[in-house]
Amino acid sequence: MTLRTGCSTLAGMEKPLMPDGATPMFWIAVAGCFVFWLLAYVLIIRIGFKEKTFGMPIAALCANFIWEILFSHVYAPSFSLIQWGNTAWALFDVAILITVWKYGRADFGDPWVKKHFHLIVVIGLAVAFAVMYPFAGYYKDLKGYYLGWAAALMMSVLFIAMLRRRGSVKGQSFYIALFMFLGNYSAYLWVKYFPNLSFSLGINLQMFLCTGFFNVAYMVMIYRKCREEGINPWKRFW
Repeated sequence: MTLRTGCSTLAGMEKPLMPDGATPMFWIAVAGCFVFWLLAYVLIIRIGFKEKTFGMPIAALCANFIWEILFSHVYAPSFSLIQWGNTAWALFDVAILITVWKYGRADFGDPWVKKHFHLIVVIGLAVAFAVMYPFAGYYKDLKGYYLGWAAALMMSVLFIAMLRRRGSVKGQSFYIALFMFLGNYSAYLWVKYFPNLSFSLGINLQMFLCTGFFNVAYMVMIYRKCREEGINPWKRFW
């Protein structure tokens, strides 16, 4: 297997691996984004099955999963590595979705929500698709950067809401919060160093600052909650 000089293309593949002019900083940012978010997913899955709960807010999961499907196979990336990474994220989100499907009903006290829980999840996925798919086409967000940052910002707020609603660190950990922040910071650098990208760097910075603020707030809150419950946040890893 060989690489074609100048266009980062694997032999026998139609799509280039990465864009022309990709700098080492861009490669590091892409790798960091994929790796840190995959680490967060692995911990969410592990703790979810271990504690018989789910570790990602349902609305955030619906938006996240649909984004990954859309921007890996519907509005497929022009570069193979990004498509592979988005597909890997989607597969891990399937495992998180299984924890929601299996344990989610018990997380809510409202009888109506318990009765219709699975239907609510299905509707959540359908609504996410119904919003994201036409938005990407109409506003030419074909790389998913606007929708991706919107989903990340929503997720950062909903993790705080989930912690407050539960009143405990069940299904959550400081490391999940840390890896989400590092993943979002890497995403910011990804966009910043993407060669010849038309996406506004000002909007990229604004969205990261907003998302990062809530990520850091969640890190502080989860750390304090662990201490309050007599849990060493540094040892609550696996």
